[in-house]
Amino acid sequence: MIRFHGFRGELREARRHREWLQNCWRLYMDSREPMPIEYWAVSLETIADLHGRFLGNTRPTDILTFDYGDMAEIFVCLAVIKENARLYRTTFSNELRRVLVHGILHLCGLNDDSDSARCQMREAEDLCLSAWAKTVSHETIRPGF
Repeated sequence: MIRFHGFRGELREARRHREWLQNCWRLYMDSREPMPIEYWAVSLETIADLHGRFLGNTRPTDILTFDYGDMAEIFVCLAVIKENARLYRTTFSNELRRVLVHGILHLCGLNDDSDSARCQMREAEDLCLSAWAKTVSHETIRPGF
């Protein structure tokens, strides 16, 4: 089960996002059922505090993933995501989806702590994002389904 907290209007169609993220989980975890995952939208101050306490870096980041074994919490900072969207010349919605799936992929065992691992992570993100795009285009072609 995936739940979102504090996103207000930034995350439209939460049900669709939940289903998509669960499908991404299944793609990388095969038979293991998704664990309960709580997504929290937090402030710059909160993400910087968490980043400092748990990873020793007090700079704000876009996402922090905590795997407790039987459940997980994923903290995202919408302000950093908005800035990254501008920096990478993409939409806020696209960057938010990339960050959401990035957290899932960490839970599936992917990392981004080396150049080769970052490349694998990016490929996995792109694959999941293309699945999202196909879902959206399918509904555009066949409205009402």
